[in-house]
Amino acid sequence: MTIPNTFTLNILMLVVLTACTAEKIDAGTEDMTGKSLAEIQALLGEGKITSVDLVGQLLDKADRYSHLNAFIGLDRERAIGLAEAADNERLTGAKSKPLLGVPLLVKDNIHVAGLKNTAGTPALKQFVPESSNAVIKTLQGWDRQSLDEDADGQYDGAATAIFRTFVEELLQNVLSDDLGDVFGPFGNTGYPTAAKPTGAGTNIQSGMKAVIESLAGRGDYDLLNGEASSAIVARSLSEAIESLRADQSNDVTAYRMAVAARPFSNINFLGVPQASDEEILVTPIEQNRGTENNMMIMRVDAIEGWKLRRLDRAVS
Repeated sequence: MTIPNTFTLNILMLVVLTACTAEKIDAGTEDMTGKSLAEIQALLGEGKITSVDLVGQLLDKADRYSHLNAFIGLDRERAIGLAEAADNERLTGAKSKPLLGVPLLVKDNIHVAGLKNTAGTPALKQFVPESSNAVIKTLQGWDRQSLDEDADGQYDGAATAIFRTFVEELLQNVLSDDLGDVFGPFGNTGYPTAAKPTGAGTNIQSGMKAVIESLAGRGDYDLLNGEASSAIVARSLSEAIESLRADQSNDVTAYRMAVAARPFSNINFLGVPQASDEEILVTPIEQNRGTENNMMIMRVDAIEGWKLRRLDRAVS
């Protein structure tokens, strides 16, 4: 069973961020540090930028704003070396990993081998861990697929459990204080669970759209309450790990999540039966069955909304 997790991967990149004939972007003038994950992935995949270009710009920006003390350290040589390796791997035409060549920022309480980890405590000012945190290893190695290849009823590996729990915490941290009693429906991650499968397939929810826009610095209303996007993401990830640790164990690599079965109802969205009860199908394969798109923008003085559909085909 395979479930793509592409639509929420944009959030992960806010913890930080082969067509040979493509027109290359001038990395000296084009600012890539504010682009979204989807934009960066497209530019890398089309050969319009290189990972070395991207890492170079990010390091330059960190230097320009060093007075903000946003980082306790920058792993320059390793970042550039890995960027060069990623560019070379991409040139071979091999199947690319989703985050190949994209730099990450790691909060100062998560072990990364060879980098200082002070946890904001003077007593740990010189502490350098010898091995990386299992969370970092797990997410870096994830291919964004939720699989149950051994058919044991649980998604293989810890990444799915970590990421989906992280999304829950992120929604709570960004939206709950602003929405109060009406937070409930906006806290829906869009992912099915074993206890509550989704009604019409996996899809991004309205609350998550607002979170992604806010983390990207777009919109008129400050849902982040002045807090930096990276800080909220890092805090949400830490809280997700604490939640999983309390529910399961201290072993990050052992975290698991039950597979959510997909029921195919015999009743359509109007409540009209279209088949007998015997023909209801339940399968562990998830999908996005949506055929309609709606967009809304919440502004300070008004809410704008559109119902979108493709005009080049018939819509039932």
